[in-house]
Amino acid sequence: MEPVAATGGAGIRRRLRRSTADIEERHGDRLAQVRALPGSAGTRTVRENLVAALAELSVMRDVVPAQMQLRDELVALQEHEIAALADEVRPAEGPAHWIADYLRAEQRCGRVRPDLNCEMTALCLLATLLGLVLTPGPPAPNDLLAAVVEEHVRTLVDGVGVR
Repeated sequence: MEPVAATGGAGIRRRLRRSTADIEERHGDRLAQVRALPGSAGTRTVRENLVAALAELSVMRDVVPAQMQLRDELVALQEHEIAALADEVRPAEGPAHWIADYLRAEQRCGRVRPDLNCEMTALCLLATLLGLVLTPGPPAPNDLLAAVVEEHVRTLVDGVGVR
């Protein structure tokens, strides 16, 4: 791997492109299902749709270490180098964007509160998933991880208030 100091943004730019292509090659079908999530608004329940999307993403846990390493390299860059990479580092689309679009579509269907901040909710869901994937110990089997994801989505969708 090229050291950050030697290559600056150029080295990270190349690794970002390779990483994105590798993720698309290995998980294109899963990403396509999550990308299609906004079109499922009004079908099944909100909980079922979110659980299905997060279950697809949870199986992609093999990409987390490489993405975390790239994030650590970005931290080592100088401020002007980070500014030059901003468009490539923050893709216009991705799981957070697709989940937020889905939640907005559900708002239009009247199945999600109109005052819900869809972007923050999408980020919370993904942060929860990341936390589950990064939990120390041996990786959980996919069916166990899916059950835990379902419980977390249930908590988010149903809320934590007393009924």
